Amino acid sequence: MNKIIETGSRIILHTAMTDREFAQANMMQHMKAEGYVAKEADGGSFEFSKWFFEDTATDESGEFSLSGPGFSGITAYQILKEVEDACKDTEICTKPNQTQLDSWKKIFRIIKAMKAAELEHITLPDSGAIGIIYADDGSILFLPELLVTRSIAMRSQKEAAEYTESWRQPILPIEQMPSFSAAVMIYTIITGRRPFNADSPEALTEDFLDCYFVPAEYVCSISKENAEILDTALKGKIKFRPSLKRLLGIFGEDIAAVYLPETKTAKKEAKDKADAKLVSRIKRSRYIRRHFTQIAIAVLSVVIAAVITISIVNTELSRPTTRGLTSVQVVESFYTSLHHLETVDLEECITKDAGKQIKNIATNLYVTSKMQSAYNQGLSFLTPAQWILKGTPDRSSIYGITHLKINGAESSTNADWLENNQKIPLTDVEKGAAESFNVEYYVVMTEDPENITILEYKDSVELTFLKDKWIITKLERNGIESKCNRAKFIQDLSEDKTESYPWFPSQQDFDTAKAEIAAQAAF
Repeated sequence: MNKIIETGSRIILHTAMTDREFAQANMMQHMKAEGYVAKEADGGSFEFSKWFFEDTATDESGEFSLSGPGFSGITAYQILKEVEDACKDTEICTKPNQTQLDSWKKIFRIIKAMKAAELEHITLPDSGAIGIIYADDGSILFLPELLVTRSIAMRSQKEAAEYTESWRQPILPIEQMPSFSAAVMIYTIITGRRPFNADSPEALTEDFLDCYFVPAEYVCSISKENAEILDTALKGKIKFRPSLKRLLGIFGEDIAAVYLPETKTAKKEAKDKADAKLVSRIKRSRYIRRHFTQIAIAVLSVVIAAVITISIVNTELSRPTTRGLTSVQVVESFYTSLHHLETVDLEECITKDAGKQIKNIATNLYVTSKMQSAYNQGLSFLTPAQWILKGTPDRSSIYGITHLKINGAESSTNADWLENNQKIPLTDVEKGAAESFNVEYYVVMTEDPENITILEYKDSVELTFLKDKWIITKLERNGIESKCNRAKFIQDLSEDKTESYPWFPSQQDFDTAKAEIAAQAAF
């Protein structure tokens, strides 16, 4: 690019810094950062050779520049920008124009080179579209990442977004960067527009994390299945991102082949609805995120007020109590209340000191469930078994306990001892008596839309008979966290492949969930 990157007999990078600013930014230590030249060999494979900037210069205006071995060609940015310009009046791309077809031949080779580098365990620089130069003979130069991105960032936030940051996402794990960058280029070629187009790197990252882009199926006539794979490669933080091999397998050398004669979604009406839905979702999620503290305080205030009101209205006889319950029944009641986030019942089963941490966790989850209910048309948390029985609805969050075992024996998370207790004190237990239990269970919950979080707990519970009732006086929790990709689990569930999920609800969990769903329906 003119005054950013010049190609030809020498590659020149204009840093937008003086030599002093370059030195103060500690850029000199990166002068030997590696670039790579990729040349296609016989049989379609690529050979890679390292490339470095060699010299420096200062022009008459005082701008510091770097130069390296000559390489004639155009940047990937120029290729993709030509596509955007050629499609600027096209709202929905139902057929590729000649610019798209010609540009794809170059971008396809660039992505092939990226895939070849992966196979050879070469980490190519992730310097955005302007840092990739395509030569007439099909060879490709990947310029050193830090030198390119820092030089452009010195110009302005808008230029950084335009030339580098809208084509890459540096917060990703390094192994996912090539797939994301390839997906951005593919999306731009087939739709005529780049997916993320904010004016600053920070805004681009926010859009990326919020998945703020129009799904490909609405802006070009490709199949829903192919569009979903491309969209997944563009989404925010996910565990499994489609590989370069997968993307090239779909978007092959003949890009025209992926377009369909007609689709239901690549139409203006469908696109407008998708746009409106996307904007609404983003506004809602960002409002909640930016005002989370105020919302949480407001909801918590309502909860506290409700608890106080209930406490005043209810008589002492109506309050839940463990008086008259055996030690095992108290333990079952405690984990039932934790499963259903019944904080009042939870407090009755455990002393204040022993239950401080667990109460805070349950209260925070309770507040979150109320927030979700307020902003999600009344939908709150579903237990894992309820979620599966209801057909794994996309908009529902999950929270609950599965496989509860007390001293090795399977137990229920639907104990109603507190509700049906006649409060007749036990007379055959001495004051100060103590009993201990080992409790095993899984907590299954969703903290983000892509993953299911599993916490495998092995608790040590000690109860003491104080005054006239058993109560938990010591609770030691030992948990191991793991993640499960939500989409993969749903696929395995549809194929009845749940053996590899030890947290998958037991038959007793499902029986309990069926009863709960029936009770909710009756109510």
